[in-house]
Amino acid sequence: MTTLRTPRKTYRDLKDIASIPVPEPTETYCPVSQEELWERVRQAFTFHGYKTSNDLHQVHRKRPLFVSSMNVEHVNLPEQGGSMTWTVAVMNSYDKTCSARIIFGGEVRVCSNGLIVADHILRTKHTTHVWDRLPVLISKAVDSFYDEVNGYHDQQERLKEVTVGTNDLSAFTIRLAQRGILPKSQMLDFYEESVAPQFDYQTKSMCLWNFQAAYTHLAKTMNPVERPGRVMAFDEMLRKDFDYALT
Repeated sequence: MTTLRTPRKTYRDLKDIASIPVPEPTETYCPVSQEELWERVRQAFTFHGYKTSNDLHQVHRKRPLFVSSMNVEHVNLPEQGGSMTWTVAVMNSYDKTCSARIIFGGEVRVCSNGLIVADHILRTKHTTHVWDRLPVLISKAVDSFYDEVNGYHDQQERLKEVTVGTNDLSAFTIRLAQRGILPKSQMLDFYEESVAPQFDYQTKSMCLWNFQAAYTHLAKTMNPVERPGRVMAFDEMLRKDFDYALT
């Protein structure tokens, strides 16, 4: 009998981010404590009325490269309690391999191969006076986050209003397969789910939102390493191919 092994993750969970010592600075290199950077980001979102939860800290298995993340909610943001989870993450290193980064979007994913997938990434190098630049970076992240959530909500509402014909869907399905975004074996499944969704979304027939829901549903069966990139590629292609209808 063959035993199937789960791919080993590039990052491992880290209970205490302060357990890994911060290196000494040099004339050209100023290390950034992951613990302090994380607390500053978390406190900035809390100060602006956001509710944070599900903190998760990870470290690379072979080097001091960190990814800390949290879910973020706000009473004034749309889609509260819906299918979308908004995530903010902080990525940082102690070996000069990665700049200090604030990452956020609808879903921030750390794939098993170490790839970080997100909608937005703000960054600054570990050079002199980095701590002078970080407050500006954090403030920009908070402001951009609010705009991103509301922009996403407006986009989703627009997708629910725009409808196209079956010929447009057929051509779109073929292009998805040609570009490797949709497995050829799932072309018919995607088409049928887009035309007649299994779930009652209370949306218009043949609207673009249904196409997005159909792909998201099928993506659950895809390779978990490839899935994040394919979902983002689908969203980009949907906007580009139907730009004429969305504007």
